Amino acid sequence: MLKPNLELILSQKKQEGLMLDLNDRKVKLTKTNLAIALGVVKQQITMWCTGAAYPRPETMFKLAKILGVKVDDLYTLEETEEELQQEREEIEKRLKEKEEEAKRRKQAYRLAKQIQEGEVDE
Repeated sequence: MLKPNLELILSQKKQEGLMLDLNDRKVKLTKTNLAIALGVVKQQITMWCTGAAYPRPETMFKLAKILGVKVDDLYTLEETEEELQQEREEIEKRLKEKEEEAKRRKQAYRLAKQIQEGEVDE
């Protein structure tokens, strides 16, 4: 699950005094001004901050550039214990399937070798 860091980044950038270039003039960093710079509505910024929605990839890159951060900084991947357990179970299942497939191949190889050596009737 992606956890948004945008609210924290906005707060830090405001404290640093980041100004936005908007219509050939410098303006304070606010959600409204950021929305204008990105060509979206303010509510969209709020939804990105809460994780209710996510920006399009091209918007995410533009957002990161405006804020002077990496795209990776905008969100943190957080997996719940339930998600981790489900992932472990899926890995175990795939591993068992691979082990069974390897066992069948090994048996088929032995049988083919025995047939080739004339030890077993076809």
